[in-house]
Amino acid sequence: MSSTLGGSFGLAIPVTVYSAVEKTGNMGAAASIGLLANAVFARLALLAIVTIIPKDSVKKSLESGINEPLEDRESLLLKVAKKIN
Repeated sequence: MSSTLGGSFGLAIPVTVYSAVEKTGNMGAAASIGLLANAVFARLALLAIVTIIPKDSVKKSLESGINEPLEDRESLLLKVAKKIN
């Protein structure tokens, strides 16, 4: 649901800016400012993602999954294969 809501706001904001600027009579400027508004919101979203997502915990979780011993993986695969058969 959040992706649908984000998509609708991502469309509604530039269209609103375009409509407001188009009333001045300059269609080219309206299109440019509408695209610029979309780019500004994209940069704000990227900035929010970079600041909110913790970098250390992601690295630790990736490293812990990669560094588990090979024997544990093999025994896990054998258990899964036995359950399937």
